[in-house]
Amino acid sequence: MPLDDTPPIAAGFNNRSGAKRGSAWSIIAGDKARIAQMRAIEARHAHIAAKLILHQRKNRQSWIGKEVAKLSKQAPRPELRPDGTRRTKADIERQAAINIAARIKARRDRLAVARDNTIKREVLGITPDGRVSHSRSAANRQQRRDGPDM
Repeated sequence: MPLDDTPPIAAGFNNRSGAKRGSAWSIIAGDKARIAQMRAIEARHAHIAAKLILHQRKNRQSWIGKEVAKLSKQAPRPELRPDGTRRTKADIERQAAINIAARIKARRDRLAVARDNTIKREVLGITPDGRVSHSRSAANRQQRRDGPDM
């Protein structure tokens, strides 16, 4: 996979260490081992994301059905509607679809955050507090001193 075809890292990648969107590739440029590691993480993320999409397509309707049943059992909440009518089945189904879509989006977002955190921790050596680990700092200095091996 060429570097140009690799999807960029999320915008809020790492605020404290100074790494910005797309800069992870420039940080590891020339380091073949770290590039291979980054590509492996990206490939694994793409595989898991594809499986997640298939799982969601397969189960979405049953999830909506369960959500409709759950919302139907809840005590009716007072609503301010112009005509004074109660919630209809269509309103409940619409709300169930909105709830399920939000859960699906949250799962995809958590997967992207997990990918970014894995890249930060394993490839860039950035600790959870936003600092570069000592071992990675030394490796970065050595890489700069020796120059990229191409």
